Amino acid sequence: LREVPAPEFFSKRDFNENPLNEKFTHLAATIQAATEDAVSHIIKVHKKEKDVNLCLSGGVFLNCQMNSKIRKKFDFKGFHIPTAPGDGGLAIGAVLFMYYSIYHGKLRWKYTPYIGTLIREPDSLPNDISIIETNNLFDTVADLIADGKLIAWCNERAESGPRALGNRSLLASPIIPEMPDRINGRIKHR
Repeated sequence: LREVPAPEFFSKRDFNENPLNEKFTHLAATIQAATEDAVSHIIKVHKKEKDVNLCLSGGVFLNCQMNSKIRKKFDFKGFHIPTAPGDGGLAIGAVLFMYYSIYHGKLRWKYTPYIGTLIREPDSLPNDISIIETNNLFDTVADLIADGKLIAWCNERAESGPRALGNRSLLASPIIPEMPDRINGRIKHR
C-alpha cells in the first residue's frame, strides 16, 4: 500500500477547537477518499472471477460509507461484513470456521449476532428516565421521537460488536439540530 501524507496546512486539533473547522473536514474527507481508494485497489487486484463471494473483516470495515461504495462498485455473488469485524469478531469467525469444517458445512445451530449480555429491566433508574409500557409500541416510540425525546431501545440480548443492530439502539429525531450534542453529552459523555 502507499502512504498518503497529510497536507502541510493540517495540524493537530486543540481539544477545545471546533471539530467542524473547515480544515478538519477536508482532512477527514482526504483520509476517507484515500482509504476507499486503497481498499478498492486491493479488492480489484484479488478479484479474479465474477461469481464470487466477498467477506470483509477488520476494524476498517466499520466504515459504512466505504462499504456501501464497495458493494455498488464491484459485482459479487455475495457480500458479507460480520457484525463484529474487528479483532473480537475474528475470534468468533475462527470458531465458526472450525465448527463448520468439523461438521462438513452443516451448522447444527443458527448463528446470531445477539450473543451479548441479556438486557433486563434495571432495579432503579435516574429520576429523568422512565420505562413506558404500551400496547401500541411503534406508534408510541414514533410520537416520543417526534416530541424530541431520546429513546434507549433495549430488547433481549445485546449484539456482539460495536454496532447497534436493533437490540440495543439509541433512537432520536434527526431533524433536531442539538440532538447529537445531547446524545454525546448525556449518553456517551463526550
